[in-house]
Amino acid sequence: MEYMIGNKGHTVWGILIGLVLPFSILMLIYSLFYFNEMPMSDSLMSNVAIFGIAANMIPTKYYSKRKRDYTARGVMAITMVLVLLWVIQFMLD
Repeated sequence: MEYMIGNKGHTVWGILIGLVLPFSILMLIYSLFYFNEMPMSDSLMSNVAIFGIAANMIPTKYYSKRKRDYTARGVMAITMVLVLLWVIQFMLD
């Protein structure tokens, strides 16, 4: 049984990957604007945030192809939470 669980991946790793990837993309782009002393409008921040969230499709596809279903589920679960937070933050003004 342990062998089967190990082959499917771990949901916790998926959640961590799903949080770290969008956050790192957001911080990278924000720091580029900050160090170049360029203003970042709310609409641009919204686009950067959704780009970071959409980047979670890459690890989801990667883990799905390698039959790491639980890891892919973790990434998708946190992606849905991030999309919900994005809608609350930027669309419900």
